[in-house]
Amino acid sequence: MAMAETNLANRLGDAGSRLEAVAPARAALERYRSLAVNDPVYASDVALACHNLSHALASAGLRSEAVGAAADAVAAYRELARKTPDSFVPDLADALVNLGNQLQEVDRYGEAEIAMDEALDIYRE
Repeated sequence: MAMAETNLANRLGDAGSRLEAVAPARAALERYRSLAVNDPVYASDVALACHNLSHALASAGLRSEAVGAAADAVAAYRELARKTPDSFVPDLADALVNLGNQLQEVDRYGEAEIAMDEALDIYRE
């Protein structure tokens, strides 16, 4: 069901129904979080759902909320990268770039620069 909600959110966004895409993106995240409580295999789905939600929120013009979802994605990917670096460090870098972009959109330039610098350090390694 969470995958279907993610797909619906993506299709709505692609069709220009950006505000309508937020609800299924939120629902997918909550469903993945519920699944991850009992099965850690869903942790990467939680991270990706946070990332997707941040994009949906930003596209809908909900920039401050997008920052929160992007920060949640970074935190989730940071934990995954700590446990399995080869698999998740690239995703952490991508999430940091997204966070930097979202922070920039709400005029938090200093924090955006820190996130982008960390992403660049990862890409350079």
